[in-house]
Amino acid sequence: MRDSRNRKVPGLQTRNGRFYGVMWTLKDDGRKGSRRFPLLDSNREPCRTLTAAKEAFEILKNDRRGGNLPAEGRKPGMEKAVQEYLHSETHTRKAENTQEKEARSLELWWRFLGATTRVDTLTTQLISGFKSHRLAGGKIGGRVLKPAHWRTVENDLVALRNFLEFAKDEKGWITKKPDFPKWRKGSRPPKEKRPLIPLEKFSRMIEVCRERHPHSADAGTDVLSIRNGDQLADFLLLLAYCGAREQEVLKLRWHHVDFVNRRLYIGAGEDFVASDVVLGEGGDTKTGRGRVVQFISQLEAHLKDMASRRAPDSKWLFPSPRRGKMDLRVTTLRSALGSAKKRAGVARFGFHDCRHLFASYAIMSGVPIMTVAVWLGHRDNGKLVMETYGHLIDSHLVKEADKVQIGLTLVPHKVA
Repeated sequence: MRDSRNRKVPGLQTRNGRFYGVMWTLKDDGRKGSRRFPLLDSNREPCRTLTAAKEAFEILKNDRRGGNLPAEGRKPGMEKAVQEYLHSETHTRKAENTQEKEARSLELWWRFLGATTRVDTLTTQLISGFKSHRLAGGKIGGRVLKPAHWRTVENDLVALRNFLEFAKDEKGWITKKPDFPKWRKGSRPPKEKRPLIPLEKFSRMIEVCRERHPHSADAGTDVLSIRNGDQLADFLLLLAYCGAREQEVLKLRWHHVDFVNRRLYIGAGEDFVASDVVLGEGGDTKTGRGRVVQFISQLEAHLKDMASRRAPDSKWLFPSPRRGKMDLRVTTLRSALGSAKKRAGVARFGFHDCRHLFASYAIMSGVPIMTVAVWLGHRDNGKLVMETYGHLIDSHLVKEADKVQIGLTLVPHKVA
């Protein structure tokens, strides 16, 4: 490469309109050799001017000093790289639901970008194009997709971020992740804070779940008005008393309940032994980390009541009514929840609202935010608890306001 005065520029080459930097580096076998690197600007686009190429070359030299040069050889295409990520421990140690969602999102990414598109050529412009395409709807990989909600698109972006971190930190395919496009002001509505369900409505739902068919007593039978209503009532109360997620509670076995030490083990495995548990090392939870929830009095009483009615042929807290000779658990109670909401006259309610209920009343009871975060399985020092789960009812706020004293003496206003 020569400059405008026909002088050679050390280390720079050009070919087919693209700039390259040539440096001595250590090869995999420990020997020194020269390598040629394509020079990219801050947007991960090929440099178009000599000035931009010189700046990129200096950054490349700094990367060499820090040992951050990309791995040698041609980088894999998106499809092959995604498959390697999906089989890696980084991905497989996540909860099953999270794995499925990431796999779906990443499939859309490589189909949109192209199966053979190399990982190191991914740019901010390509990411922005995917985002716009998903929001508008259209064809991806032979499938016509409807316009996606912005939260769905955000999940797709998170999946790509996780994949690129794997490509950078574990594989060395890239040295820097491309910048992700930001949401324009007003293009993304603020997160809606759902109001805390009133306790009278929640209690009404439990009553509806326990109701028997009006003619069952006359016929000498015990038929619930709502199918699986007793299980649903037990399930809702357990969610409200421990703050766990829907699938975390459905996967609970009776040996996860420690009545002696008054604690519940969330996310523990089949070979779980209470004395051997190591918190945060692994578990079948959304975050892939097991945790312990100490009993509150209502949780203990509820679990003892459930244990007294326990199915003797099942290890699950919520065994499947149709398990037959196999010991299977319930996979979902959402159909029963829909029936209960309709009968109780509750318009908006989901299993996750029980998690809000637990967190909010724990805070209002004076439990430290950090403790609530540990019970919920958060790893952000309570930030999400404060932002999302801190629903405080008006009566509690009035009660707390009465405790505040500023320490000033009220001086009456004198009329002239």
